[in-house]
Amino acid sequence: MTEIEFQFQSTAATDAPRLLVAPEDTATQPASTPAGARQGRCPFHDGPETLDGLLAEIGLEDAALMDCALDLRCLIQARQDARACFAQLCRLRAQLDGKHYLAFYRIRRWMKRLLAMESSPGRNVPWVRHELPLDCARPDEAEYQCLAQWPADTHGCLSTGARVRFVFAE
Repeated sequence: MTEIEFQFQSTAATDAPRLLVAPEDTATQPASTPAGARQGRCPFHDGPETLDGLLAEIGLEDAALMDCALDLRCLIQARQDARACFAQLCRLRAQLDGKHYLAFYRIRRWMKRLLAMESSPGRNVPWVRHELPLDCARPDEAEYQCLAQWPADTHGCLSTGARVRFVFAE
């Protein structure tokens, strides 16, 4: 047990300092420390809380924007379709149109950790993981960027067996 001395201000001369005793585990770390903070990531700028921050900024001013952000949150929560998550992120970016820049920047950085892309030049070639590009307006642009990393054949075309997919990185 760790002893912590606590003195409160009082006008009465009879009030003496009180001694509070706290268990050691709560004295060194607050009970409400989020898991992300323990891993070296800011808990307010990583995970669904990042999206919640944007939702709080939007408030009730724009129902369509709120619906778009909520749809993204639901897709991420389900973790079933990474491409749909990226497509919804692109829709949200288009609807924001430069508003709430800092909040959306945090969401993009979180999505870069959450999602990735994998590509393969052919069916018998293993998948290679790539970072999620953040400068795309649509999922097909990201797919083309990913496939462009593979060499073309003698006619300047990609192999017909070239594949690309979105995956959850975490």
